[in-house]
Amino acid sequence: MKNLKLKVVLILCVAAVAFSCDKDDDNPQTPVYQPESPLQGYLTATGFNESESQVTNGTTTEYGYKFRPTVTGAITTLSVRIPDVNNSLRVTIWDVATQEPIKTETFNVASSGTAVVKAIAPLTLIKDKEYAISINTADYYVHERNNGSSAVYPVSVGNIQITGYVYAAGILQDFPGTTATDVYSGDVNFTFLRTL
Repeated sequence: MKNLKLKVVLILCVAAVAFSCDKDDDNPQTPVYQPESPLQGYLTATGFNESESQVTNGTTTEYGYKFRPTVTGAITTLSVRIPDVNNSLRVTIWDVATQEPIKTETFNVASSGTAVVKAIAPLTLIKDKEYAISINTADYYVHERNNGSSAVYPVSVGNIQITGYVYAAGILQDFPGTTATDVYSGDVNFTFLRTL
């Protein structure tokens, strides 16, 4: 009789575990993804974090980088850092294929040298589509390797692949189509949150 009770208890335990597993299969938990910001990883991976200098009152230029998300997600914040104050600093996110702006934000930078972060309505990015982000400024940081050598692109930082540094001289909102491999200027960053 004691063995029969033990067998019944074991069968009930196995059934409870099986039922619990079936419930989990019917209602899988949504994965939780961590936010990612690629700029620091990009500077480290390229070696452009080795040397930083600053320019104030230089030539106004659209500075930034091209990038490609390797998963679908959304940009939720933008951030900038410049070595001066500026109450109308423009940041643009571009569609590289069309060279058209898809998002423009204006920052009020009240303190030089400090990163300013701005939350935005989530901007969906499509997996493997190429975008660019740029900052239009005459005040910026220049990042280089100590030996002046070039970086090799693409550079992967988490789920973001940086495909090149880009710029375009001028105050107008022109697509930054000129490239260079031995420098990065203009500290502009974003927070990306994977959704799929």
